[in-house]
Amino acid sequence: MSSIEDPTHSKDIGTFNNIAYVRHRGQFRGATGRDREYSVPYEITVPKNPAQGQRLFIFEPPHVRNGLVARDSLLGERFLFGNGYSHASVGFGNRAGHILDPEPKFELRIGGDSITIIPPDSDKPEVSDVEIIRQFAAALRQSKSDLFGEVQHVYATGFSDSGATIYDIYKTFGHRSFDLTLAGTAPFVSPVNIKDQSPIMVLNTEADFDRHAVPNGNPKYRYYAIAGGPHIPDAMLTRKVFTGQGPPAIAGTTPINWLLFARALFKAGDQWIRNSKQPPPNATFKFNSRGEIERDERLNALGGIRHPAIELGEARFIASFDRNGWDLFGDYRKPKQLTDGEFPGYLRSFTRATDALRDAGYLLPGGHARLIREVQLSPPNTYTLNYRDGLVLRN
Repeated sequence: MSSIEDPTHSKDIGTFNNIAYVRHRGQFRGATGRDREYSVPYEITVPKNPAQGQRLFIFEPPHVRNGLVARDSLLGERFLFGNGYSHASVGFGNRAGHILDPEPKFELRIGGDSITIIPPDSDKPEVSDVEIIRQFAAALRQSKSDLFGEVQHVYATGFSDSGATIYDIYKTFGHRSFDLTLAGTAPFVSPVNIKDQSPIMVLNTEADFDRHAVPNGNPKYRYYAIAGGPHIPDAMLTRKVFTGQGPPAIAGTTPINWLLFARALFKAGDQWIRNSKQPPPNATFKFNSRGEIERDERLNALGGIRHPAIELGEARFIASFDRNGWDLFGDYRKPKQLTDGEFPGYLRSFTRATDALRDAGYLLPGGHARLIREVQLSPPNTYTLNYRDGLVLRN
């Protein structure tokens, strides 16, 4: 019988939309079979008053290098906790970040044995068990804990390495461990147990695109591709790392930041589960007769979810560009320059493109307002030039 033990450490993390949140860390223990006991760290962030919030957990497996990327940057605490969600994670393997916390106040065990943490690039085989994740999700549902009260739904999300972990769960257990899954920027794995699955939403960028992931008519499956989108969107980290490398037009990677789309799609998925409201339609690329992505005269991909900057052809947007051996970031070339007289018409076109994204469900009202505000920061600059000049937010 698995058990979420009492926390070994608790910390107030602040107030979001008038709800105070606390982060608990402790031990999750149980067994995945005879002589296969485990003892691994968990981390749970919940309203301090369990009666507040949505009684809905977002589960995220830890990323091998970057920890809880959905909570900390891609979706972000302001979005998750500002919407009343709770968040949870659990260690499941001994490769670097997969353990979640390498120095808890108890012995780490997986498969019945004490484990030693290995680096992310180690050639040693990882000791891991995704059954731990399934049992943790089940324990969240079944618990009526003084820490977080009664749970109504458990969703899963993951990006890149943590998105791949979500797929690993499906290969073993199908889609019934979670009420909804949003998996992003990870190599596609064909779903199993299609007839019995819970809804799944796949969000991939142009850099991560896999034609095998394109929908086949399954009503519980949605697929979204971001035109011009890089694997890693711009953030303070990428701007800090790459500023000064190359001409100003590539400093900071790319303005095709897909985080606003990810947040809107996640909220749409929540409405899909709780209110039976259908999420936005699938959005994939257009293909030519050779099965390649069709492109416009600026070589930008046609189809998919289109940031207004790419819809208006403000530059050539490159989804994957090698920088010092890393091809996970984007780039752009030959940004347009406008005259003062051209700017009013450009602003109207940008606004129409942004309205269309909101109306289709790919932008929340706050994201819509943010884009409209940012495009007007320095007329006659385009949105792309505002980004180049460091005026545009990066999270």
